[in-house]
Amino acid sequence: MRLTVLGSSPSWPNPGEAQSGFLVEAGQTRLLLDCGNGVLSRVRLLAGAPPAAVVLSHMHPDHIADVVPLLFGKAIGPLRWPTVVYAPPGGRVVLAELVEVFGWRLSWFEETTAVHEYRTTEPLVVGDATLRFVRTRHSPHSYLVRVEHDGAALVYSGDTAPTPALAEHARGCALLLCEASSADAPPDGAERAHLSAGEAAEAALAACAERLVLTHVPAEARADVLARARPIFAETELALPGAVFEVGLGR
Repeated sequence: MRLTVLGSSPSWPNPGEAQSGFLVEAGQTRLLLDCGNGVLSRVRLLAGAPPAAVVLSHMHPDHIADVVPLLFGKAIGPLRWPTVVYAPPGGRVVLAELVEVFGWRLSWFEETTAVHEYRTTEPLVVGDATLRFVRTRHSPHSYLVRVEHDGAALVYSGDTAPTPALAEHARGCALLLCEASSADAPPDGAERAHLSAGEAAEAALAACAERLVLTHVPAEARADVLARARPIFAETELALPGAVFEVGLGR
């Protein structure tokens, strides 16, 4: 497999960068994990086949903002893509309500783009890739995504507060793509929505992951985030826009 970072900004865009969006190539299949603001334009710059599917980790704007332009691009624009949108459980209703705010109907977009919800009770097979999902701690529609192909696994945290589910779902993965939005872990008992760099590194260590790639990091905090993570998990890198990571054997 191969991972290409299209955007990795936190809830606000880093200067000149897109928000969350990651291209995964598994065999002959291309998947887009999340589709935040600025991601679609970067997908259109890529050579090769368009993504077979967009898979959304959760329904916050920085992870789904470019889904609506994608729907428009297929409905009335030049995008003749076979792309299907997979939303988390309950996410289809959120997407329908979003487009209705502007006077549109999701059913109209579905004439050219299928919109489905994935399930945690069964794997989702898209071409050469098999995806598995586990609920995480962030919003009512937030899920961890595990992508498997040819004996290798890539796990994407989406956004999450600390949870044992992260290390469990990432067990033995070749690459853990994990958010590290919090500068520091807050005091015990404080309400959480994100991970610190140290917590992401500890999850990678507990999962026996081969590599950790940190995303959702403010540009101003990148050096500090690496400095905090690497003493815990040495094989840590940043998800910088345009970066390409080989996943599994032969990387």
